Amino acid sequence: MSKSSLVIFSLLFIMFILYSGCTDKNGNPVGLDIFDRDQFGEEHSLLIQTSASDTFYLEPMKSGNSQYLLLGEKDNFKYNVIFRVDTSGYPENHKVDSAFIYLFVYNMEGDTNDITLPQVYESNASWEEDDITWEYVEENGLTGAEVNITPRIVNKDTISFKIPNDLVEKWMADDNEAFKGLILDYTNNGNIYSILSGDGSYKSYMKLHTTDLADDTTHSSRIMFFDYDAFVSHHEIAQDPDRLWVINGIGYRSYLNFDLSVIPENATINNALLSMTLDTLASWPTQTNGFGVSINALESDFDISQDNNVQSQSDLNASTISDSLIINVRSIVQEWARQSYENKGFLLKGQAETIHWSGRSFYSSTADSTKRPTLKIFYSIPPVTISEN
Repeated sequence: MSKSSLVIFSLLFIMFILYSGCTDKNGNPVGLDIFDRDQFGEEHSLLIQTSASDTFYLEPMKSGNSQYLLLGEKDNFKYNVIFRVDTSGYPENHKVDSAFIYLFVYNMEGDTNDITLPQVYESNASWEEDDITWEYVEENGLTGAEVNITPRIVNKDTISFKIPNDLVEKWMADDNEAFKGLILDYTNNGNIYSILSGDGSYKSYMKLHTTDLADDTTHSSRIMFFDYDAFVSHHEIAQDPDRLWVINGIGYRSYLNFDLSVIPENATINNALLSMTLDTLASWPTQTNGFGVSINALESDFDISQDNNVQSQSDLNASTISDSLIINVRSIVQEWARQSYENKGFLLKGQAETIHWSGRSFYSSTADSTKRPTLKIFYSIPPVTISEN
């Protein structure tokens, strides 16, 4: 056989092998079963729809360590910001000449031509940024007297305003005990702002200008970053049995469960493709923007009324593309098939849960059958060895 004939024969043989591994009878887009079939056996596939127990729920979210503070009200979503600075170390015998709050806008959703100042209120009580929620603010009556402010800079990048000098002097004179913080609030402003917090590289702050009372000529200024800050959120979505929500900025998560009892005990999972279809009309900012979703295996039975723990080694990430979410959850399904831990279902949450205001709505188990979540599993089982005896 000539060298050219050998090359042609080799190419034809390779094409035949690839075709036999990737035809519709297998359906595996990766074609992992084309080698070592004597060892692993022929590949099989299953298409499983999610059970009717799938749902979405609100997980109380703590934002104290977020690099961003969500602020504003749009489409029935409302966000307030609460912050405080440490004024106890400021020099004594100084009078306040001016005090300004600078809020630096990282991102906004809404009308950039319609930017206004927030309402500002004193906090009536102490709070901790790791514990504060909307309910905590309401139950403890944190919202106190409104503070009179005047604008300094108001645009899509910076929102700055002056606060009364005597208010700051009161905070400084009382060794910081009087300063419980300020609460920022918008009502129906139509915008949601992502404000830089005190936890990032760039920070919002309060700037003071003062004069030394001893000589009345020594002036100084000081930038005081937010030592403690958080945002609190409020929104309620009507339970729609045909939808599953994942929403950043408020903590809506979704739960899925699939009956995997049909997988043979000795199966090797080659691929397990979780597919979900988006309701593009109910997603924002737009479905064309990538939306990161974190997918975990639950550690125990799902409980809609409390925090749900996940397996620490099961974190998988994916992004929506156009009108769907597809992710290979092989590693999780393999552990379930091996019974390394029990199948308690999947938990889906936004990767930017405490950073951005964005949401995706997926079709659930009660939607049209062509749009329901599915899990397509490709697996192999070892061939049966027949003894010659």
